[in-house]
Amino acid sequence: MAKAEKTELTYYVRAEGVARARRREILEFNRSGRVAHVGTDADGDPLREGSKVSGPDADGDGKGTLIAALAGGDLAQTVAARKADREAARERVQAAEAGVQNARDRLATARKKLKRVKKLVDEGTMPKKRLEAARGEANTARDKVNEARSNKKAAKADAEAAAARYRSVLTRLEEGTLRAPFDGIIALRNVSRGEHVTPLPGGLSEAQRLRRAPAVVIDPGSFEIVARVPWSRAARLKRGQKALVAWAGMGLFRKVDARRANGRSLDGLPVARARVWAVAPAVLPDTRTVRVRLRTRESTPDLRDGVFVTARVATHSRSGVLAVPRGAVRQQDGKAYVYVVDRDAGVAHRRQVRVGRPTPRRVPVKNGLKAGETVVVRGQGHVADGMPVDIVNNADDA
Repeated sequence: MAKAEKTELTYYVRAEGVARARRREILEFNRSGRVAHVGTDADGDPLREGSKVSGPDADGDGKGTLIAALAGGDLAQTVAARKADREAARERVQAAEAGVQNARDRLATARKKLKRVKKLVDEGTMPKKRLEAARGEANTARDKVNEARSNKKAAKADAEAAAARYRSVLTRLEEGTLRAPFDGIIALRNVSRGEHVTPLPGGLSEAQRLRRAPAVVIDPGSFEIVARVPWSRAARLKRGQKALVAWAGMGLFRKVDARRANGRSLDGLPVARARVWAVAPAVLPDTRTVRVRLRTRESTPDLRDGVFVTARVATHSRSGVLAVPRGAVRQQDGKAYVYVVDRDAGVAHRRQVRVGRPTPRRVPVKNGLKAGETVVVRGQGHVADGMPVDIVNNADDA
């Protein structure tokens, strides 16, 4: 038994989809080779599914955790040699820049001397041949400046070429190295030391890439669920609405409602709070559905990347609504009815009612019933109009 009472009703839209970590990276080698190294965790054990990894430092200078690397052969030695060539070329540029500055200083000195000699010659205190010599020194100093500039230009060109060669061979080496792109955990590791690998071919599905990629890294702190909702129901969805995501069956929502009704925590249930992140403005032509994205709002250590989940989005609420438990309402010939209990007489009477759109636990009653009246919640199949009944309160159906 339960009483008809005024309460707040919350309406929901259900959706289903696959949970994906918002940050996830499928890592793959860009060249063929033999796996020579598999990274280790803080304890020195080989990285495996669930191992924590770190991304590059915040300043961008560091490198992420090494996950796996291909044998480099002579490539590592070539990288070292090219790096040395680059540094030597940079030093030659610095020397050439210093040479330009020295040549400019000598030219300035020669020009000052030429100016001073010309003045003395004009005054007649110095022979003209000294003026010609000073001009020759100034011209020579100017030629040295031009020569130093040419040397600097050539040194810069050599340095740029050396840097390009270093970048090229370094890229080649990095194509055989996998590092964590961000802080997270290893979701999948499909390679072992000594195994020969090749780049993944194009045209693979996501499932095929996940099975064949050397490693997958995810950030388990936040998940996104992409669901397809029939367009008629999607009209009630909008960004920011609260949702609840469950990944162990639809029956979980009944447990959630029962716990909330009793003021109990949801701890221990495989559910997570989420919000609607985006609602597509277009209808997919093949399914006539709308794509909806939800994002979790809390840490969900039990949720797994790739798990199929069910979401329940709270679209709106109505307060002060007269309602009864869903089990109290029966349908016959398109009409709704309930069994109302006369507590004084101890009998139940069938009464037709007009109801509204139900929620998962309750049905609003528009007319035919008054607040405080008691209705039969279970066993109506064994009840007839005017039949005596035992009055038992069903708290779970309230």
